[in-house]
Amino acid sequence: MKSKLILAILLLSSCTNNKFSGYVYDYDTGKPIQNVMVNIIGNVTRTDSIGYFELEVNSNSNCAINLKRQGYAVKIMLRKPDFAEGNKNKKPKKNTIFMFKSDSDFSK
Repeated sequence: MKSKLILAILLLSSCTNNKFSGYVYDYDTGKPIQNVMVNIIGNVTRTDSIGYFELEVNSNSNCAINLKRQGYAVKIMLRKPDFAEGNKNKKPKKNTIFMFKSDSDFSK
């Protein structure tokens, strides 16, 4: 009985968390932006030298993604769960996010 309970907990916990990843680029140049702070419900990371980030998120719920970097306008996006994230047979789409420089006309 105890082993069935542990197995059920492990199965449920593996279904509720998923990785959300993407790349952050400069809108004008198309180049990756390094050291962008990415915050998803208190989970924080920074982009690497190729603009890549990865965080664990609840795969079944919407969440806000906050992106900040000096010299760029703060970007807040709403993430909706992707069907492919919960389906192990399909690869989730790669997320590409563009940020505008603070002095850009688009950032106002």
